[in-house]
Amino acid sequence: MTKSLAHRQFLKQQLYSFKMVESKIVMEILTEFNKILDDLENIEVQLEDEDKAILLLCALPRSFESFKDTMLYGKEGIVTLEEVQVALRTKELTKSEDLRADENSEGLSVSRGNGGGRGNRGSSKSGNMDKYKCFKCHKFGHFKRDCPEDNENSAQVVSEEYEDAGALLNHTLKRTYV
Repeated sequence: MTKSLAHRQFLKQQLYSFKMVESKIVMEILTEFNKILDDLENIEVQLEDEDKAILLLCALPRSFESFKDTMLYGKEGIVTLEEVQVALRTKELTKSEDLRADENSEGLSVSRGNGGGRGNRGSSKSGNMDKYKCFKCHKFGHFKRDCPEDNENSAQVVSEEYEDAGALLNHTLKRTYV
């Protein structure tokens, strides 16, 4: 790389004006940021680790305000670039896991809404339920969780065991998502 003054100023300008775009994945943004830092190191521009961390935190959008405050003021001592990057990656992973969990629960509620009863839950996705055998009654066409023999008995047990609607709802939700 060239060490010209213009190139040096260009890279510094890129670093100081770097802003995170919400539509991009955090990993892509960290890669861009680290590339700018590497380019500056290659032309022998030295920055303190704390300054790098603060520049990255300042590049975060408004939706990360509480994250930024936690990183800057939530711990004793100086904040390092490595700590900020690890925390951002962790936040991104947690966010993507939460989205996947939300999508899965939405899918369950949609499929239950279309079919009406528990026995229709998987039929729309698989197409032919005749090839699936129940482990309870050993008949084809449904899973153990959807077994009509099990549902007849559980209705009596549920009505006898639970006196208030909240306990019954909890029981029903557990059976639906287990």
